[in-house]
Amino acid sequence: MYQVVFVYDYKPRFIACQLPLVLLFLKDLIEVKKMPVSAKSIGSRVREARKHNNLTQKDIADHLGRTAASISELERGRVQISATDLMKIAELLIKPIEYFYGEDYSGQAVQDLIAIFRAHDPKERQGLVEIISSAQKMQNLSLLIDKTEDKNELAELVKEFYKAFQPFLSNVTSIQSSGMEAQQKLQEIIRTNK
Repeated sequence: MYQVVFVYDYKPRFIACQLPLVLLFLKDLIEVKKMPVSAKSIGSRVREARKHNNLTQKDIADHLGRTAASISELERGRVQISATDLMKIAELLIKPIEYFYGEDYSGQAVQDLIAIFRAHDPKERQGLVEIISSAQKMQNLSLLIDKTEDKNELAELVKEFYKAFQPFLSNVTSIQSSGMEAQQKLQEIIRTNK
């Protein structure tokens, strides 16, 4: 969702952005619960996440190049899992790696956001952080702008908003450009396969 600016009576009114990734700004408010880490607890979490995603042990085994019996052993905590295999399972099951070590970030949506964020390369992550930071700052400034009656204070807040808006717009434009390129490539593939 984009920030929308309305101007009437010479006073800007802003509708605050609602970005699902505000998780990054809520990290201090999220209670993290840790379970003792053991092969059994990791296996239990693998089973729980696999069932949540409606996958079979064979699906995971195929993804890892293993047998379904080895996944059964893993889920029962009878074998240790390598970090590499656990990372592959985390990607398949769309879970942050911490989930399997017993950290609970208070809700499925939070865990899904962490997994999505981790799926991006570090450069893309930085762009996402900049977008979220700018959006959060704009949202906070929007609330102040909407309440401010003093013209001088309003002018300063609008300037601050504009400074936050520039990196936000730059990053969103970059994402849009990448999306348009991907759309063109997909359309070419569809046309050639007709």
